[in-house]
Amino acid sequence: MDRETWRPAGEIEELVPDVLKADAADSHAQERLKAARRWADERLKDRRGERGEAPPAEGSWRRASDRRQAESSEVLHHRTAKSGRTRGGFSPPAKWGLAVAGGIPVFVAALMLFSEPASDTGKWDCTAPVQPGVNWNDCQMPNARLDKADLTGATLRNTNLQGASLRESRLKDSDLSFANLISANLANAHLNGAAILGANFRGADLNNADLSGADLSYADFSGADLTGANLSGARLDSAIWTDRSVCTKGSIGRCIH
Repeated sequence: MDRETWRPAGEIEELVPDVLKADAADSHAQERLKAARRWADERLKDRRGERGEAPPAEGSWRRASDRRQAESSEVLHHRTAKSGRTRGGFSPPAKWGLAVAGGIPVFVAALMLFSEPASDTGKWDCTAPVQPGVNWNDCQMPNARLDKADLTGATLRNTNLQGASLRESRLKDSDLSFANLISANLANAHLNGAAILGANFRGADLNNADLSGADLSYADFSGADLTGANLSGARLDSAIWTDRSVCTKGSIGRCIH
């Protein structure tokens, strides 16, 4: 904080996300942590891979707007000498800097060494036909065509539905927690009463979707279209809103910043 003294990121309260403060025995908290790691990996790929960019040179990741002052050659020499004396001369690879730049909370998560429990999939069957109550937990279904499908009460926890079309589908009382719905089309879909905490809706189309009474805690709506969506009674605790702001706890029916 004084631009002189370094501290481990895990000791700074403001940098530790809520998901790391939860009880380690809480299966929901562990699934949120798993989802956060997955999204962080996707963001890193967005920055370095999908645009065809080569990894930046060491030290070049710092933004031009970074408030940290430039260091003199003497300070740099001292830092190099000090790092050579610690850990038996170990020097952190350049990609560590990229990881911190991509998000310190993710770096903290890796240090905390939380275990990742297997999700409770039950009797799942990814080949099961479309029907109410179907169990598609953990299934890989990218770009699936499920327009007007009746999936009332279905369980799709951790299911990959990226780019899927679910227009006018019926998902009332379903479980879509931690599902990947990036760029999915859910226009006019019925999701009322559904459990959708931690789901990833980045870039999704939710025009006129019915999300009333749904649990959308920790869901990511970055860049999503919620025009005309019904959010009455929906829980939005810690959800990431369309403008990437984070909804405060107690956000019901609308995102409170």
